[in-house]
Amino acid sequence: MRARLTCVFVLLAGLSTSFGQSGSSKAGEALIAFVKSIQIKNVKVSTAPDAAHCFTDLDLDKFRKDRRAETVAAAAMASAEGREVVTLLRNLSSADRASLLEQARKISRPTWAQVGRITPDGSGQTDAGQQAEQQIAEQIVNLISEQVRK
Repeated sequence: MRARLTCVFVLLAGLSTSFGQSGSSKAGEALIAFVKSIQIKNVKVSTAPDAAHCFTDLDLDKFRKDRRAETVAAAAMASAEGREVVTLLRNLSSADRASLLEQARKISRPTWAQVGRITPDGSGQTDAGQQAEQQIAEQIVNLISEQVRK
């Protein structure tokens, strides 16, 4: 699983990772990779402005109506990867854990407006897509916070 999380993190963030580092670093990398992988699986990658190739406001309305962020986060936290992230975070000091969780709440791809162009490679996102990604990150962090206290 660590290899898969590393690959996802490297792919999504474009950064190299090393799981031989401190507990905080290892937990942070696993948390970021986990959140990003759930977002990618559940929010349409936006590559062009037409509705078939981007996450639209209509998609966001349906996403909210169906309470997808809550459903997706609950399923993710029930997975082996979710349980491993919780275990890694439990082993941190409360200050380190709080810092990592606060960073994770903010995980989302930049909007096309922030990037300054439409990104055909999917590295950017529509405003609606970014909102959906942020809702997923928020729900995952909320569930992790609850589970770490148990």
